[in-house]
Amino acid sequence: MHSHDLSEWTHHHEFDTDNRAAERGTRIVMWITAVMMVIEIIAGWWFNSMALLADGWHMSSHAVAIGLSAFAYAAARRYARDTRFAFGTWKIEVLGGFASSLFLLGAVLVAVWARGLITETAKVLLDREMDQPVVQEIREAVETAPDAGDTRVADLHVWRVGKRAYACAIMLVTHDEKLTANRVREQLAQHEEIVHATIEINLCANPTPTGQPA
Repeated sequence: MHSHDLSEWTHHHEFDTDNRAAERGTRIVMWITAVMMVIEIIAGWWFNSMALLADGWHMSSHAVAIGLSAFAYAAARRYARDTRFAFGTWKIEVLGGFASSLFLLGAVLVAVWARGLITETAKVLLDREMDQPVVQEIREAVETAPDAGDTRVADLHVWRVGKRAYACAIMLVTHDEKLTANRVREQLAQHEEIVHATIEINLCANPTPTGQPA
């Protein structure tokens, strides 16, 4: 059988090989991003900073996305002469870019998380805390205590002064002439999250209803 020399008609499939600089730059950016991510997460945990923690975890999505691109460059270069790839390995880089874009979607999730953070912080900044369980706890502690009598909460303001600490300003109406602010504070003391209370006591001018304790 006649043997043909096919070298004149064959060619390699390395159609896109000038990516060394891009690969090197991507790898450098990946490491910078990863290092900053770790620093921010550690610093956020150490200093109890929600902003640093949020940005650190947000940067993790960038680190993964950039890392995928760096991996794609390396894989495309490593398998450039692998004949199993019909048209070379350039599409590994394209696949890496596609996967990176999917990860960058740790931005939609971040936006959802940020929305929750905005809502919670806005509640604190605007003193919108009157739907917190502690408000009902204050009312119950004052109005249903064993020695509460007919004492009622006429006005109540509750606001947050710490992560799990609240202050309140409370105005009471009562027939109990012996009721004092210190006694009310003792009633509130069962709830450790109430760290400061401003108490105003008003004696009701109307007589005590028949059959009701004074």
